[in-house]
This record gives sequence, C-alpha cells and structure tokens, in this order.
Amino acid sequence: MIVVLYGDAGAIPLPVGRFELNELEEWLTPNAGEPRAKISVHSSSGGDFIDIKAGETLELAAGSPVVVWVKATQEGDTVRLLFHTTDVTGRRWVDVRSAQQQWAPPAVVTIRDAAGRKVATCKIREDNNTGEWRVPAGMKGTFTATVAFDPCGFAVQPKPTTFEVK
Repeated sequence: MIVVLYGDAGAIPLPVGRFELNELEEWLTPNAGEPRAKISVHSSSGGDFIDIKAGETLELAAGSPVVVWVKATQEGDTVRLLFHTTDVTGRRWVDVRSAQQQWAPPAVVTIRDAAGRKVATCKIREDNNTGEWRVPAGMKGTFTATVAFDPCGFAVQPKPTTFEVK
C-alpha cells in the first residue's frame, strides 16, 4: 500500500501499521502565490521503516537543513573532491531545484591549511559532482575543505572535511 502524505512541521495522522519512508519532497515558498523551490530525498538504505501504534505520536526528522561536505582523495599532485548532500538525518539527496525548476547553483569548496589560511577554492562540476585542487609543489600537511552551497533558499549545514596531503 502506498500512502501519500501532505503536511508541514505539525503532526500528520496515519493509520496503525508499518510504513516505509522511501521518498520525501520538501517545498519552500518564499511568498504565497509564487513558484516553489523543491528538494527530493530518497532513503540511503532503501527505506526507513516506521511502526505506528494506536494513539501514538511519533516524531520523525526529515528534510532540511541540507548537510553538505566533500570526500577528499589524493592522486599524485591532485586532490579530488567528491561533493555530497544529505538531509538532516543522512538520507541522500536526489535533487535540489529552484522555484523555476532549475538545478541549484554549483557548490564552491574553500581549502584552508592547518593555520586556517585559505590556500585554494574550487568549483564543483555539475556534470559529475567533483572538483579538483592541484596542490602546489612542496605543499604538504593537514587541510580542511568547507563547502559553500545555496540549496535554493533551504537552510544549509556545511560539514568541514579534514584531509592530509603527502
């Protein structure tokens, strides 16, 4: 049985039973009557199961803020950055679209050294969610990558990534 639910931050009544949360869409309307921005979330594990008992109210976190980070891997003098987005609970994102149904703008990654000095920025490519940082000759040590991303008006929570360059 498929149950489609509509609601906001309040309680949504459900019948007693076991349900699988496969997909979630969250919509944002800055002003009544204007187009809405949308984020779509799919469960990373194939579905979260929810058991509803009679008379029970269950709190389920889902949706924004959008959590953003990169996974950094070094290949020679290049650090490859793979861009990730999830919802507040870790469910992976499928897409983030503006009110005009355009993809969210590309993310930009700032890389800082252990002293906090900015050493590079790179744009994440839209076609494959990756970016590259060519490490200057002789530069080694611990670095932190932080993502700047505009998810079309939804709240965002950057999660810095620390990595080593050898």
